[in-house]
Amino acid sequence: MQNLQENQLFSSLSESDFTTNPNQFTQSQHLKLKGQMMLMTGGNIIMYLCSPYVTSIPELLQFGMRMNSMPLHDATRDLILLNQQRLSDVEMNLQLEANNEQLEQMAKDLEVEKGKTDALLREMLPPTVAQQLKSGLSVDAREYEEATIMFSDVPTFQQIVPLCQPKDIVHLLNELFTKFDRLIGLQKAYKVETVGDSYMSVGGIPDVVEDHCEIICHLALGMLMEARSVCDPISNNPLFVRCGIHSGPVVAGVVGAKMPRYCLFGDTVNTASRMESHSPPGRIHCSETAKLCAEKTGRFEFETRGKVQIKGKGEMNTYFLTRSFKRSIWEITSRIRDEGVNSIDGYQELRDSIVDDIIAQKATKGSRTCVIV
Repeated sequence: MQNLQENQLFSSLSESDFTTNPNQFTQSQHLKLKGQMMLMTGGNIIMYLCSPYVTSIPELLQFGMRMNSMPLHDATRDLILLNQQRLSDVEMNLQLEANNEQLEQMAKDLEVEKGKTDALLREMLPPTVAQQLKSGLSVDAREYEEATIMFSDVPTFQQIVPLCQPKDIVHLLNELFTKFDRLIGLQKAYKVETVGDSYMSVGGIPDVVEDHCEIICHLALGMLMEARSVCDPISNNPLFVRCGIHSGPVVAGVVGAKMPRYCLFGDTVNTASRMESHSPPGRIHCSETAKLCAEKTGRFEFETRGKVQIKGKGEMNTYFLTRSFKRSIWEITSRIRDEGVNSIDGYQELRDSIVDDIIAQKATKGSRTCVIV
């Protein structure tokens, strides 16, 4: 009887008991038992000494049992605990894998956002300056002995604005400035800022180069040509811009902490702005200093405009840039020339299209124009 208690008798069924209760084990899931059949004295009774066969705590709870239901020294108890530990380890590993996948995805998303931030920073600041800020270094203001600054704008912009929807104005400037940005990349210049229809660029800053004025002159010629592919939303005629160029000493530095901007200061900036505001539509207006600087490294054709009264500067000798002898318009704009239609250098088409538009505008206003052939 002691042996029976140690093995914990779970079930003892006689043949008659089984036959009289045929529906006792009709449930969908039965408790499995493991043990030994023993023939009792007399041979009419078979006793089954057994223990429940369960492998995990959830399975144990499913049948309404607890760990204290198991014999103290039954190996099933250890099996349940070991299996439960294994299940816990598996669950933890699955959770760790899920967390690792989530962390990897977050790291990828972070890299994408970091790339966007870096790209935005490079748009706001020169690459070398942006790298210094990313490295935690301070960016001190610097004085450049000589650089070339150019301002360009759309002369008819103030007349266009009142007659257009806001979205048309935004579309116009976006299309125009996108073309200018492409030229900036081609000519290795630097775009400083845009304010309204005004586009400011510089050569020789922040990277000092000897041909900074030549770079800006080529950029200006390219801008005149590229603007011809943008249409005025009112008249649907090709747009034309005007440019002002001046060379001289400039101070440059980063201004602002939350929204840092790379700004240029000095009399050279003001003079370049005056060159633009005194320029006729469709022309590139250069100071004498810019002309001399451009001729150091490049070969250009200039037309003398004569003395012009400049606010704050008095009379200045100024010039119109008309062409480059080193590079054609197609090379400057990186456009393919139609050999059957276009001239070799493209400057005749540029000049003719601008002159034709100016004549057409004057005729529209009712003025009489005399063209001497």
